Amino acid sequence: MKGGNLLFGVDRHTLGGMKISTVDLKKLKANDKVKFYNDGATVTLKDSKTSEEIVFSTMVINDNEYFKSLVVGCKLNDGFKVEYVHLDVFVSEPGTCNLIPLDSEALLSKHERLKKYIFEEYGVLLKYEEAHYNFLEINNTVELDYESEEYRKVLKLMSIIAPKKYKSRNLWTDENNEVRGVFLENNSVKIKIYNKTKQLQEEYKITLAKTYLRVELVLKDTRKIKEVFGTTLIKEITHEQMEEYYVDTINSDIFEKIDKYIKSS
Repeated sequence: MKGGNLLFGVDRHTLGGMKISTVDLKKLKANDKVKFYNDGATVTLKDSKTSEEIVFSTMVINDNEYFKSLVVGCKLNDGFKVEYVHLDVFVSEPGTCNLIPLDSEALLSKHERLKKYIFEEYGVLLKYEEAHYNFLEINNTVELDYESEEYRKVLKLMSIIAPKKYKSRNLWTDENNEVRGVFLENNSVKIKIYNKTKQLQEEYKITLAKTYLRVELVLKDTRKIKEVFGTTLIKEITHEQMEEYYVDTINSDIFEKIDKYIKSS
């Protein structure tokens, strides 16, 4: 297996803390991908030109082309209404795959394109000034010279010797029952190491000329993100901070454990 950093950056992530500055209700209500639900505390959106209003508990936009979903709603916290806007983002564009994650510059560009697209398509203009991460997936992708039995043995070993803090340890096997990946998880963090080429072929029918290993590190909630970076705000978390945390975690929880096991065997 080749070493080295081939592709590092942010993959899927969920944003919160945004505001809605402008609304075109005619465009919003006319789109079939927009669904409104009324089952609790309510949100009121007012058309920026006509002052027409719409009241709902939750609005869900399942785009699944340029982003996964946008959810606007309201929840009660100690009897007080708290409105929220959550944007679930994947890095791929229509007709492409998520092999290449986003660095800081590409991430900013992606968010700006989404801002424009969501307004043009759905009539909702988002404000990102205080946007924060609710969920953050960081990954690195390396090229494999070949996929050998030794590689599969290492994946099996990872599931056995991983730190005890990962309560869930599962192997991903293909249709031939061959190991293709390992998933380690607890309440706040998930590590996924798997054959990215095989995953794209099986799930999305996308064929790549080379074989890639994907190593993903997922921070599953705002509490863990803040614990790691001291903040959840997008504008305050740098690419360098994410890379430093990623390298430290993967090395200490995976590769150092393997080295120690090999030396003691």
